[in-house]
Amino acid sequence: GYEADMPVYAMGDVVGPAIVEIADQARELSEARAKAAQDAIAVGGVLGDAQPQTCSYGALARKIGKHARFCDLAVLSRPYGDGVPSTAESAMDGVLLDGDAPVLICPDDMDGFDPRTVLIAWNNSREALRAVRRAMPVLERAEKIEIALFDPAPEDLGAAEQLAAMLSRQGLSVEIGEHVRGAGPISASIAAHAREMGADLLVMGAYGKSRFREYVLGGVTRDLLTAPPIPILLAC
Repeated sequence: GYEADMPVYAMGDVVGPAIVEIADQARELSEARAKAAQDAIAVGGVLGDAQPQTCSYGALARKIGKHARFCDLAVLSRPYGDGVPSTAESAMDGVLLDGDAPVLICPDDMDGFDPRTVLIAWNNSREALRAVRRAMPVLERAEKIEIALFDPAPEDLGAAEQLAAMLSRQGLSVEIGEHVRGAGPISASIAAHAREMGADLLVMGAYGKSRFREYVLGGVTRDLLTAPPIPILLAC
């Protein structure tokens, strides 16, 4: 539930009752949503709890980040695109940056999660390696793992071979795929290859360039998260 942001120029006698009413509505909404979530948990037959929370829009990232610090994985809907609430991006930022937790971004039509074929989008970045490390509990259950590179530089290919060796030492079945980038953005090439190989999960680092440049100019992360072809596990 969302509380009102108190403007610095607000007079207490004027806005006080309105603020109280908005806070009450936010609390009631959060409690109703928590009950619905708790009912869903019970139907699913899993252990868990639902905690009602209220905060202002500006405090959302920080608040959800505090919860994410103690989670193995945060599961979120896509943060960009048509029909997405403005708070979705803040929620993802809070988990990734304040919570330092891996994020599973779910496509709109996602129904269940049991990835057996995993695609790792490798660009030899710190973020990509961090995502792979955070994905290890999922990778250990996979039957097929591909480390995919698009128009790789020699040093990127060498790092991919080291990554494959690291995963192989854990008893995982890994292969390296070198691919030619298509005429469009690299995000389109990644999405097309994920569909072609029948991947159930895409593992990648979040934001290989600054968030501002991604927002203004576009980028792999933002493009893929606007219309995720399959579930995407992110870390940064």
